Amino acid sequence: REGRDFRFDIRPLIRNGDKIIFSPVVVYELSIMWESGIFDFYLPYEYGLDNLRTALMKWKTECEKQMEKDIEIVFKDMGYITRRNLQLHKLDKKYGHPSDLGDYDVLAVDEVNKVVWNIESKFLNKVGSLREYYNHQDSFFIRNKKDEKFSRRITYLESNVTPILHALGIIDCKNYSVKNYMVTNKVFYADIKKVNFDIVSFCELKQLINKFC
Repeated sequence: REGRDFRFDIRPLIRNGDKIIFSPVVVYELSIMWESGIFDFYLPYEYGLDNLRTALMKWKTECEKQMEKDIEIVFKDMGYITRRNLQLHKLDKKYGHPSDLGDYDVLAVDEVNKVVWNIESKFLNKVGSLREYYNHQDSFFIRNKKDEKFSRRITYLESNVTPILHALGIIDCKNYSVKNYMVTNKVFYADIKKVNFDIVSFCELKQLINKFC
């Protein structure tokens, strides 16, 4: 897909002398491919479209930030103590949290039910073939190890939940449980390895919060 810009479905007009032969249906489908492709960050092809791709990647970054904000708002509306892009070594400089742990995308504390919600937000690209699907799986889980980075934050949070809650201003820190979810903008699951957390969509997360309450 990325480098093949001369496919018939991409260039469906055929010149025959002074005539142009085309199918209105195919041309209409092409317009839909471009429209949905831009909104899905999934262009019909990418060869020679460097400027457009750069603009879309900037837009995608803004969507990623907005998704984190939307998750934060859901928890704040529930009355939870909520922090976004939380870096523990900056929250509590005296405790000695590791600086290479990364940030917690959204951390929300339900003081009534004594639950800490640990949310990792991932805004994922669309895939359109088995090749792209398994390339995405390999990039996410094997090369970039995004699951392992989240798992490390999960382990650290569960092992240090009391001092972290204290740093958030919570006095009674006993008997808290931790719920860990990776939240994505589309249906996604770990197909090539096992992970120690659930992967849910944004809508599923809202259902889980409402069900739990």
